[in-house]
Amino acid sequence: MPDQILSENQPPSAAIPKQTADLTTPIKLTKTEIFILASLFLFVGLSICSLAVIGAFYFKDIDKAVTKLKETTSTTQTYDFNKAAVEVKLTWGKGDYDGSLKKAKVLLTKASTNKEKAIAHYWIGLSYYKQNKLDLCEKEELLAVELDPQYGAPYVTLSAVVFTRNDCNKALEYAKKAVELAPDYAWTHNNLGLSYLCLGEREKGLEELRTAVKLAPDSYVFQDNLNRALQQK
Repeated sequence: MPDQILSENQPPSAAIPKQTADLTTPIKLTKTEIFILASLFLFVGLSICSLAVIGAFYFKDIDKAVTKLKETTSTTQTYDFNKAAVEVKLTWGKGDYDGSLKKAKVLLTKASTNKEKAIAHYWIGLSYYKQNKLDLCEKEELLAVELDPQYGAPYVTLSAVVFTRNDCNKALEYAKKAVELAPDYAWTHNNLGLSYLCLGEREKGLEELRTAVKLAPDSYVFQDNLNRALQQK
């Protein structure tokens, strides 16, 4: 069952930190309008608030398809950094892990704060994970949590890494930390549930897997993990 942890085309975290709102309704704008809006928010928002969302909209220049692009501005994340982070996520989502690794390394060069550097290292690690370079992945994720101890997403990936080594206790430790930092994020509960199952604590495992499904009811991975767990005796 641990091989289900990251099999879905959605990483354990968005490119933007968890605090950022997740907007799902796109606003269709021209690139000129996007630039004007971004400039206005950067000029006004950076001086008066720590986190402001400028919206979600569509770009049609990636594989000639309509691609959702999220941008945020804040006192700690520049427009350029956010744009680069979204590009990494989109590339990763297409299954181009060599491309997402390259873009994540570029993202690191645009990072100016520890939080931004943590995000970059997280995506570098996640790309390594999908390339089955687990030692490199682990190194990057540990760097991410060292830079930003309150960043929950790397702990999800770390739990997946140690699962491959059949280290259920360490997986449980990482998954608990992930839930502590990101209790509303489905992946954290999914990995915690799998950790409990790995250790033979079926009821606790089922409870966490049900929570993951409740938080992300459209996820095939979470529902499949729950169904498999229910079939086990």
